[in-house]
Amino acid sequence: MKEFDFDIWSRLAFEEPGTFESMRKQIIKHEISKASSSNQIRLSGLQFQIDMQRERSNNSLGACIKISGMMMDHYHEKFLPCLSNLKIKQTNKTENTNKQRGNVIYLFEP
Repeated sequence: MKEFDFDIWSRLAFEEPGTFESMRKQIIKHEISKASSSNQIRLSGLQFQIDMQRERSNNSLGACIKISGMMMDHYHEKFLPCLSNLKIKQTNKTENTNKQRGNVIYLFEP
């Protein structure tokens, strides 16, 4: 795929929504096809859920909020528990060149 040009896609969405939607679906399908076969199934299911949220919403902002909520739910259910199993060691280091500025480094260990 060529480099993403927001202005072109924005204009297309406004002036030719049918063409925009067709091209959006084609690009998504192409990107999913590049994943491993097991991930293709998962990604296709996720895209279906996203498309249904977009279809059910009255406006783009409502769809965006619902999809964002889906991401946060997944984060809290799947990713956050994995992080809580890691031991976190915190060390404070001060840069040699600037004594006023300290950096906090987090080391994650399984």
